[in-house]
Order: sequence, then C-alpha cells, then structure tokens
Amino acid sequence: MEVGVGDEARMAAVAVRVRVHRYEAMVKTSGDLDRCEPCTHVRMPVHGVIEHIAQLRRELERVRAGRGGAQQGRCVIVRGRRRVGKSRLLEEFCGRENVPSIVFTASRQGTEEVRLFAEEVAQSDLAGRTLLTDANPTTWDAALRLLAAAVDDATPIVVVIDEFPYLVADDPTIEAIFQKQWDRLLSRKPVLLVLVGSDVATMTALNTHGRPFFQRGTEMVVPPLSPVETAQIVGATTASDAFDSYLITGGLPLICNDWPTGMQSKQYLQSVGGRRHLRPGSIAKHPPRRRFAVRVHGQRLDQHLAGGSPQRLAGVEACK
Repeated sequence: MEVGVGDEARMAAVAVRVRVHRYEAMVKTSGDLDRCEPCTHVRMPVHGVIEHIAQLRRELERVRAGRGGAQQGRCVIVRGRRRVGKSRLLEEFCGRENVPSIVFTASRQGTEEVRLFAEEVAQSDLAGRTLLTDANPTTWDAALRLLAAAVDDATPIVVVIDEFPYLVADDPTIEAIFQKQWDRLLSRKPVLLVLVGSDVATMTALNTHGRPFFQRGTEMVVPPLSPVETAQIVGATTASDAFDSYLITGGLPLICNDWPTGMQSKQYLQSVGGRRHLRPGSIAKHPPRRRFAVRVHGQRLDQHLAGGSPQRLAGVEACK
C-alpha cells in the first residue's frame, strides 16, 4: 500500500505524541519534574553535572590515595557531541577542586600548539611551571617530559587537553607520543590527565584495541540534557512543556541557556533566539513556524517532515 505525504505526516505526529504520553507517565511515576525547580542562580544542568563531577572526583581521589602502586596517575577520556557542555563541565570540576590545574584547548595551529600549551602551564598554579617556559619546548615529547618533571610528587594536579582530536588531526603520531610519556613518566606521578573531544569517532577509537592509548583511560560520555534537565533550565512546569522544550533544543545547554525562563515553546520559536538556533541551514526565508526543527537524540526530523511541504508541516504543527 502506498503511503502519501499526508499519511506520513500524520504518522509522524502520532509517533511524537506517543512519546509525550510516555514521558508524562514516566514523570507521574518518578515525580522528577516536580522536584526539579527552575535554576535561579546558574542555569546549568544539575543532575548530569553532579554525576560527572562525582566520577572525576573519584578518579582524583584514586590519584591522591596513590592506588595502583607505581601507576599513581589516572586518565579519563571524555567524549560527547559538540555543545553538550564538556568544556564547561571540566571548568566546573577544576574550579571546585583545591589542586593545581592546567586546562589547554587545542586549536589546530600545528607546531604552535606546543608553545601555546607551555604558555598555559606558565599561567597555571603548578609549582614547577617555570620549567616549561625556561626550556621552551618545541615538541610534544619534550613538553610532556618537562610537565612530568614539574609535578610535585606530594601534590596532585589535573591536566585537561580539550579538543584532543585536533592534535590527532595535525600529527598522526600524537597518540603514540602521549602513550609513551604516559607509560614512562606521567602515570607514575600524581596526575589526573583528562583528554576531551567532540569528534566522537576519534575519541571512541582512542581507547580501542590496536591504538597506542588502548586501556589507558577510563571512558566518560557526556550526553545532551535529559527532558527533566531541560525542563529545569527553561522553567517548564508540565510534562508536555518539558518534552516540547526538549524536542526543540535537542538537550543542548547552549540553546537551553538562551531560552528565557518560563517562556512557552511557541513564544520561543517566534523569538530572535529561537529563529537563530533553529534555522535549518539555508531555509531562512520560511516563517519561524515552518523552521520548527524537532530534535530526537540529536537528529533533525525537519529534513524528513518539513521539506517545504504544507502537508508535512501540518504534521509537525499537529505535534504541538
């Protein structure tokens, strides 16, 4: 039997509405939404942040305790889609812990990256930070050796390398270099090394069999916000509003933080922020309502439902 465009839109609308009903049932059972009051101080997801910070803190406690004998250092490999809040999470963690920390973000500048890393170390509170600036290393091999020498054996430190896939793209040998200096020096020091990346494929492959860094790091996945966390940030008060805001934002903290607290979904879609964030590529000429992008697990369904067809757009409208 051939399915027409109108039938396809109606089936899509029914599918989304079923998800809303299921979520409402889940909320009634758990009561999570009732307990999640809108944030009034810092608009950031509470549950996910606490969970991930707790995991990082456990790794840091293992460093402090010197568990593992000679292998005192610990490594965490953090991955997640772009804009899900990985960098913000690490900044929050380093700010809460009373230990020296180095947060370096790669920026695809080739050989300049080593110099920029040394500058970041120089601006940190690491006791032996002058070792790197005085030696002026020109390779990652030398920079990591000097970093290990600068670490006080009695004081744990946190070293964050953000956008690690950029380093991998610039230098295919970087994984082997980090593996060598980790095995020989850094893992024997009180170091919590955190490698962070938005290129999920690269970060996943980093810890697979056959790669230099295999089984040297604990994996951590930072997902988009859940419907409950999204509701907490945007100030949704009902399950339907929570689910609508989740579909619109995709659970991305940047978009959620741009959402005025308590604003209804229809109002947000008509606002400047809603039009900016939800513009599907080059379809800026369409009215805001026609650019309504339903997001489920990071996939944009407007490519399948909207397509400029009034019948399909009616199906999207029926979801609201």
